[in-house]
Amino acid sequence: MKGDFIAVGDYAIMRPALPDEELKEGEIVAVEVKEVGVTLKRLYNERGLIILKAFNSLYPPIETIPEKVTIKGILVGVWREIEDMS
Repeated sequence: MKGDFIAVGDYAIMRPALPDEELKEGEIVAVEVKEVGVTLKRLYNERGLIILKAFNSLYPPIETIPEKVTIKGILVGVWREIEDMS
């Protein structure tokens, strides 16, 4: 999620999504999509579809029906290890 300042090697800190929790448009979630796998994307609801968008335009959006989506977690932070500078 390059444009969201999440880099290769970073750790995404997630919290579970509650069963009936209403998510905000554009919230970053870990989501399992049937026939695709698990991914970390921004979540949108448009025209009755779930749209999963990466901030990095090199990755096309994933459009699917809600029945194929399971929200695994909601991003609450990012942990990045700093290399030893000594």
